[in-house]
Amino acid sequence: MIKKILLGLLLFYTTGDLFAQDSFIGKWETNEGKLCLEIYQEGSFYYGKIKRSEKKDNMNQVVLIQMIKKSATKLYGGTYYDDKQKSEYEAKLKLIDNDTMCLKILSGLFNKIIIWERVSPMP
Repeated sequence: MIKKILLGLLLFYTTGDLFAQDSFIGKWETNEGKLCLEIYQEGSFYYGKIKRSEKKDNMNQVVLIQMIKKSATKLYGGTYYDDKQKSEYEAKLKLIDNDTMCLKILSGLFNKIIIWERVSPMP
């Protein structure tokens, strides 16, 4: 009986996940609109590329690389590419709400947090 209940809960949870709208996908901006990032999905990985920037030479540059969805509100396991430092750092994304996202860039003992606001409606 317990196995049937657990199996039912597992099926309910995974089915709901399949039909849930993906809140990460879309366009996000920070720095008073000076930087715009588009997050998209390829296979099971998420990527983010620059769509608008003060520096014209980094347009369409992929800066979030191979992020993996850990829950409905968190992406982990990927990296953030910093063009200024020419380095990749561990990155974590967390949705604060449907229109606000927190990017945490980890570099040894130091962390950088960037808050992003959604600029396009969810797909």
